[in-house]
Amino acid sequence: MKIAKNAVLLFLFIVLFFGAFSTFVNIHANVLIEAYANGTNRIDGLKPEPETTSVTFEGRSHPFGVKAFDKAGNVGNESEATTVDSTMPFASIDAPANNSHLREAIEIYVTGEDANFNRTELYINGRLAAKWNVNGTRIYSWDTTTLTDGVYVIALKVYDNENNLGTDEISVIVDHTPPIAEIRTPSPLDYVKGVCNITIFAYDVNLKWIELYINRSILALETTNGIHSFNWNASLINGARAIVLNVYDRAGTKTERTITVTVDNTLPSVGITTPQPGETLSGTIMISFTASDTNLESVQLFIDQSAFSVTGETFYQWDTTKVGDGTHVVKLIAYDKSGNTAETSVSVDTINSKLNLEANKNLYLVIGTPLGFMLGILIAYIILKRKEEIG
Repeated sequence: MKIAKNAVLLFLFIVLFFGAFSTFVNIHANVLIEAYANGTNRIDGLKPEPETTSVTFEGRSHPFGVKAFDKAGNVGNESEATTVDSTMPFASIDAPANNSHLREAIEIYVTGEDANFNRTELYINGRLAAKWNVNGTRIYSWDTTTLTDGVYVIALKVYDNENNLGTDEISVIVDHTPPIAEIRTPSPLDYVKGVCNITIFAYDVNLKWIELYINRSILALETTNGIHSFNWNASLINGARAIVLNVYDRAGTKTERTITVTVDNTLPSVGITTPQPGETLSGTIMISFTASDTNLESVQLFIDQSAFSVTGETFYQWDTTKVGDGTHVVKLIAYDKSGNTAETSVSVDTINSKLNLEANKNLYLVIGTPLGFMLGILIAYIILKRKEEIG
């Protein structure tokens, strides 16, 4: 009998799962089997019953063999060389960096590599965004302009031909909202002098930093949200200056606010032309004066405690009869738009009452002298008349 032809039925199945090599041998005869890997007996002493068995090992190329024996001594064998791949593919999201803040359209750089490369898949928030079937670094253009602000997860999956999987994952923050930037003081077109206080307000959920400039010179740098006050020493300069506030967020969005102010540390020029210091006055007199400044705001004339607005004027008529006789102070004060002031004054004497008294005395003399003379003649006439009557 040809028992070897009919007694041995040998089925060999070789399956590869994710880098592990498993070989399944189905024996449907009353036989004894031996399995070899790399020339080493890996399975022996099996019961001579129909069964399935497996061999698992790591590595690269491995020769694998199976022998089956029946009771008559017939032998059946099979061998095969197979390649085992248990190495995970390389997966890397090269850019952007983890926890980056993004806006507008950006490019995502990814790398997927493996000796037995199959494919690379890119996911954004769990949705497949791109797929490549070529080894190496790839670029995906991601337009974030239509997205709402918030956190997004970028995931990379790289598969090889053995279905091994390499992954990488990052989170990024999409931010299209511009920062808030306010210069609260001074106001635009204000006039300032000396040490000027600048108050600003800045806010952004993803604030990076705050810059404050005077023209092109940086005055202050801050990294926290809220109200900030700074002292700007402008005491040694004059003229127009730009105050510039820049607020940046971590996505690279900048909000800029600029105002222009005029620095004026120069005092106004003032002078009283007439009357002269110590002059004696009476009646209505003319007070002449000058007041000038590049940024002149107002001019006031004081006579003692009484104030008169004389902005834009060069003289003032003063009725000295409305004040009592004595010494009076005439003072001129000029104010500019930065709050600088300049003043000058003179002291004068008024004698209206004295002059009136002397005038009355003279009037009495003018009137009394003729009357007295006439009265004297009348009295003399009466006396003379009486003497004639007696005689």
